[in-house]
Amino acid sequence: MLHHFSRIHVATLAVLIVAAGCRGTRPSSLAGESAALVLVKEARIPDSEPWYTRFARHSWIDVNAGDGAGWTRIEIISPHSGIGVDPISAEVATDDLRWSDRRVRVRGILRGAEAERVIPDLLARAHDYPDDHYRAVPGPNSNTFIAHLVAGTPGLRTTMHADAVGKDYLAPLAVGVTPSKTGGRFDTPVLGIALALQEGVELHLIGLQFGVGVWPPRISIPFLPEIGPAVPASGR
Repeated sequence: MLHHFSRIHVATLAVLIVAAGCRGTRPSSLAGESAALVLVKEARIPDSEPWYTRFARHSWIDVNAGDGAGWTRIEIISPHSGIGVDPISAEVATDDLRWSDRRVRVRGILRGAEAERVIPDLLARAHDYPDDHYRAVPGPNSNTFIAHLVAGTPGLRTTMHADAVGKDYLAPLAVGVTPSKTGGRFDTPVLGIALALQEGVELHLIGLQFGVGVWPPRISIPFLPEIGPAVPASGR
């Protein structure tokens, strides 16, 4: 009886942990905010893309300078699209879905005066990004682009999804802070490691990530959902 009771509790706990990992900060929760915003977002790649890319995540940044300035989306949407810095509606910016059925999650937020201060430079650096070539694995790709913008934006912190392939790519090597800016990383095009408060301990192998998070506690394995409590959007 006791053994059976324990198994039920273990199973229930496992379900709760996995379900928690599916939650996160939704764009709709920010609808109606009048202050300037910089939002780092991600969603799983749609089924219209080749089957071997569908496990991966696509990252982008939406910004709003406030006072009715309107929204702008910053991203590289495909290998041949080039860099997009395009106006979008408030409805699109606060939609919880992209490509009809892919859940969008906000991974990083910068608000108010700090957001206003960095937006002009963020847009300028997006236009000046050296988009010479695109390579899905290990990079440089759309996630490499967003990681580059985050790294150069003071105050903007994020924890990029474990399946955001390319987020750790820099050639020939990179030594610096993690996207959350709570620790450091060392990466080569093939192998790398990160150690940080929010990212935890990460091993980077040819664009894939194996990791154990510290705060919140979680496990990341390539091709699988992050296991553990939802990762809150970093920032303020």
